Amino acid sequence: MLFVIGYAGVFCGRLIQAAVSRQRERLADASSVQFTRNPDGIGGALFKIGLQGSHLDTTRHASDMNHMCFGESTRMKFMGLLASHPPIEDRINALQPGLITRLRSRLRDTRSSEALRNTQAENSAQRQANTLGNAPGSSPESTQTSTTASALGFADPAPFNTRANKGSGSPLAGNNRYRIATDTPMSVRVGQVYPGSENYAKDLLGQLPATCRGLIYTRAGAVQLSYSLLIADLPAEQQQRYLALLPAHPVVGHQEPILQKLLPTVTALGAAARFPLLELAMPALRKLDPNEQQQLIRNVKALAVADQNISLFELALTSFFSRHLSPRAGRAIAVKHRRFQPVLPALRQLFSLLARAGADNPQQAQALFSQAMAGFGVSGNAVPKILTSVSLRELSQALAELNKLSPLLKPAIIDASAECVSQNGHISVREYEMMRLVADQLDCPMPPLID
Repeated sequence: MLFVIGYAGVFCGRLIQAAVSRQRERLADASSVQFTRNPDGIGGALFKIGLQGSHLDTTRHASDMNHMCFGESTRMKFMGLLASHPPIEDRINALQPGLITRLRSRLRDTRSSEALRNTQAENSAQRQANTLGNAPGSSPESTQTSTTASALGFADPAPFNTRANKGSGSPLAGNNRYRIATDTPMSVRVGQVYPGSENYAKDLLGQLPATCRGLIYTRAGAVQLSYSLLIADLPAEQQQRYLALLPAHPVVGHQEPILQKLLPTVTALGAAARFPLLELAMPALRKLDPNEQQQLIRNVKALAVADQNISLFELALTSFFSRHLSPRAGRAIAVKHRRFQPVLPALRQLFSLLARAGADNPQQAQALFSQAMAGFGVSGNAVPKILTSVSLRELSQALAELNKLSPLLKPAIIDASAECVSQNGHISVREYEMMRLVADQLDCPMPPLID
């Protein structure tokens, strides 16, 4: 009887101790807000603790450490009764009603759909373990990660899944390079669906945060994505200065709340994902009224020339918008040349730029240039020397002249261009942007550059 009474007393004492501890935790949260006057900061720290929290499974004295931890240090069967800390969601909502909803919205803005699913699965397994206790055979690998650094925000979870796929050339694989199957001409790959193409699309969509993925399918989100592609690499002060150049407009004007949801995604995914993201947004951009499309083109050009310097990406982007959103978009270009001979000067400019981009030294560049020109009837002593420099204006004029060729002659230019830039087996982001510009100016869809 003494043992039974003793165990009952111990259990009741633990219940009282846990209730007092939970109340002290609530008072500590309230005191934190009282002294810092920042409920969002305290709530954000608790939210990260809820995402990363684990248990001290490597010691039998974990329960003695509860008062030193931000969350539960041990797994319990009766979580609600014996827990020394209130549930994270209750603590956050006690700080400020509705704060948990805003924090979850921010999480969707910065983490991919795949990462969110993984987090939900881990939290579900964690709750099940807390309810059922330690499962037989479970490995005590996790430790209490809710440290002071986590509470202060220094241990922020990675916003994107950085798992590299070695068999894919996805630009999201972490190396900012594309891989290309050199045994298949690029013109043959146009319009064809390969298993690698499907994996590429899945990788891209899986890495997009849920909020960003929904926004780029809307007109307003697609417009702000276009602006974010041009200013993502700039300092915040310079971004605001350039955006101030845009005239106010309800649809194609600067909308700061939407832009701030897209900028972290564009920055995190890197330069290699810029054109794939733009392609996803193009259906929404085509739904703009003609006047809105023209204003969007003017705004994009204004951002591109704001620094008095046009980069290759800015040239490709402005050309892309002009060709696909202008009133003449979709019109057939009149055929002016049915032979390569009249456009050899334009080919020289194009292949000089591509050969120097794809070569490691001047000798290799000259060899690539000679090989490319040989495919168009220029060989031997007739091959001119490679140009040492080609301006963006000259490149734009050369592509405009090449676009006047017969459609049956254009695939040869596409294949020769791809051969130049893929000499080393991969294509860098800059080379991809050049290929994108060439293919778009020649009215050729750009296939995914993957194995």
